[in-house]
Amino acid sequence: MPGNRGGARGKVWVLHPDRCSPALRDLLGLSETLPSTTIEDRFSDRAEDWQIAVAADKYRILTPVLLTPPGSPERANAIRELAAQPMHQVGGKWLPVAERTLYDWLSAAEGNLSGLMPSGRSDRGQARVMMTRLWDAAIDLADGAKAEIAARITREAQSMAANDGTSDREIIRLCGLRLEKYCVSAG
Repeated sequence: MPGNRGGARGKVWVLHPDRCSPALRDLLGLSETLPSTTIEDRFSDRAEDWQIAVAADKYRILTPVLLTPPGSPERANAIRELAAQPMHQVGGKWLPVAERTLYDWLSAAEGNLSGLMPSGRSDRGQARVMMTRLWDAAIDLADGAKAEIAARITREAQSMAANDGTSDREIIRLCGLRLEKYCVSAG
């Protein structure tokens, strides 16, 4: 699979042992069976699909390390080999992964697997900013009216940028005037 950087003209080819045929694994000296990478049922916390996918990718990357005995020179060598690879696919993106990061993932994989998951948003379930924090706090309108005004201003700003070729500065000025007008008319 092509990666994003390194090598001639920025391309890197990555071999995924878990996707190789048994004959190729024999040629490479890899074991016939690899540990399962289905880890969804091992999470104790509530998680979203993208978080589980990232954790599964991290676990898949660590699979060759988990096959080695803990504290052995083989394990340290496997970590170094993984860190030497220029790119790993994590959560749909090709990223370089440092040796220290692999050790952190390994300690999470051997303990509570929720450590492999990226953290979720800290403001999950809370209302987000519609226009600006100042406007959201200062305008005493119902949430539905605020959302309607914010959506209308957004549509108009996008229309001005796409159709008229209006400059950003002029769009901001015009939207400020229209925002004031819509707020006054809404009460």
